[in-house]
Amino acid sequence: MGELYNYGSTKLFGKKKNKLLITELTAGFEFVERFKKLATRISTEADKRDAKVIVVTGVREHEGKTTVTANIALALARKSDRVLLIDGDLRRPTLASLFLDDDTVPEVTFKDVLEGRGELDDALIHDEKRDIWLLLNTSGCSNSTDLVSSDEMAELIEDARSRFDYVLIDTPPMSLMADAEVMADISDISVLTVKYDLVQARDLNDAIDALRVCKAHFMGCVLNDVRCLPGERRTVVGYGGYGRYGRYGRYGKYGKYGKYGRYGNYGSYGSYGAYGYYGHYSDENSDSPQSES
Repeated sequence: MGELYNYGSTKLFGKKKNKLLITELTAGFEFVERFKKLATRISTEADKRDAKVIVVTGVREHEGKTTVTANIALALARKSDRVLLIDGDLRRPTLASLFLDDDTVPEVTFKDVLEGRGELDDALIHDEKRDIWLLLNTSGCSNSTDLVSSDEMAELIEDARSRFDYVLIDTPPMSLMADAEVMADISDISVLTVKYDLVQARDLNDAIDALRVCKAHFMGCVLNDVRCLPGERRTVVGYGGYGRYGRYGRYGKYGKYGKYGRYGNYGSYGSYGAYGYYGHYSDENSDSPQSES
């Protein structure tokens, strides 16, 4: 689906939740444009499928999925009238730290609505500055899977579907719990955030396979935090069903750089030997079969 670059000049991703949003004055032009392109691709696919509810998840922690989800929602809000962003990571909610001031606490949270202790209308927050609607949490809970599997959750999503042009849901990583898969079953489109050079191909393939069997249409992966020098671009493959670089290995089919060996077909540097076809250095080696008569 797309790549998000990190040129090393600013700490863009990681454990600390900086307010790296496309609406901030510190956001670079290219950073903003890449999210605009992502939003355009998602909205185009959504229009084809009459889809509104989009779940964004990741394989592991600290892949930047929350920042990606928030910025996709903000980019969609620039194109649409009403966009709702839901913090579906009920165990470790973080969207509030991106959108709310430190001293601001919602009177009714997303968790309160699911537990029957509040109404959706009371929990919705309209961020007038960014023109986006928010449904947030400020504290975690241990029974998140039960809550997102409940009838209350399904009813809330259907209610939101009728009110908003797009509903974006940030979920927990798939390696930690089943919440993302549960929410993908009540959504229309799923997107997987993958941090560059972090997730193993096997784990990524497993996550993609799990999303493909959910009700939501799996749209693809966003490759996040691609490390580059200023002005540099990397050509990255592997957004489909088979991982970062290949089906079985990191760069090739069975080995590190080639089919069976490190640099060549069967050996270290050539077809059968270290440096040449049959021998150590070349066909002209005096010990090679060609030199014997």
